[in-house]
Amino acid sequence: MTGESTACFILAGGRSTRFGSDKAMAPLRGATLLSGAVATARAAGFWPRVVTRNFAGYASVIAPFVVAECAHRGPVEGLRAALTGTRSETALFLAVDMPDVTRGMLRGLVDDFPADCHVMCYRSGDRIHPFPGIYRRDPTLGAASDCAAMRELVSRLTVRFLPDPGDGSLRNVNTPEDLG
Repeated sequence: MTGESTACFILAGGRSTRFGSDKAMAPLRGATLLSGAVATARAAGFWPRVVTRNFAGYASVIAPFVVAECAHRGPVEGLRAALTGTRSETALFLAVDMPDVTRGMLRGLVDDFPADCHVMCYRSGDRIHPFPGIYRRDPTLGAASDCAAMRELVSRLTVRFLPDPGDGSLRNVNTPEDLG
């Protein structure tokens, strides 16, 4: 599967309650988390769109947006809005708060995505990492979008898991201390 046939979305619609401010605009390594995610997606050969409800604050970083319609539904709503807003049969998703995801991880998801599953993402032992992940636009996925959490949604689908690279690249930034 090639990047040209796969849409790419950066999820940046969270409320950042534990962070205390908009973490998408938090600085790390001389850039914001959002601009870092955009750069990683572009380095992997994609022109990402940002899924958010607060697009005005991000216009200086990137222009194309998908607006999540249902407030406080979390990443499940972001996934639903993005898949509804694309014509591509597959979509790559990257969470804005995962600054160490690499270009190679994104390319591996897209290039190795098997035809016989709905989702491919990473797993560390029993912990599922729904992002980064590639998702197939499919009626099964739409029917499962009533789930409250991504892990519940993923558990209802046919999934291929990749092992955690073991290099810390799947870490999440949830508080300002996590930026260190």
